[in-house]
Amino acid sequence: MKGCIAKDLDGDLFLVPQHGKRVQLSGSADIGSHVGQQVKLSGAFVDADERETHESTSSGNGGSSSSGSKPHTVREFRVLKVDVLSSTCAPESSRKR
Repeated sequence: MKGCIAKDLDGDLFLVPQHGKRVQLSGSADIGSHVGQQVKLSGAFVDADERETHESTSSGNGGSSSSGSKPHTVREFRVLKVDVLSSTCAPESSRKR
């Protein structure tokens, strides 16, 4: 997959492709060091519980579990390899030339 790596206010990483919706990223690769760069990613789509993607703060506390509500399943792209195509992302207007 190709696109620009971005970070939201919660610190979650996403790939913003030229066409289509942004894709949430995960993986052991140092993805955060590539924010703002145009990249080609290798990996696979996986299903993850929303709790896993935000790494809930209730680790070991056990008090914040709400019985009756199931975690929301999120599709994310597990990154295995990052190839940098450009050190910056082109603005939307310059891509359409």
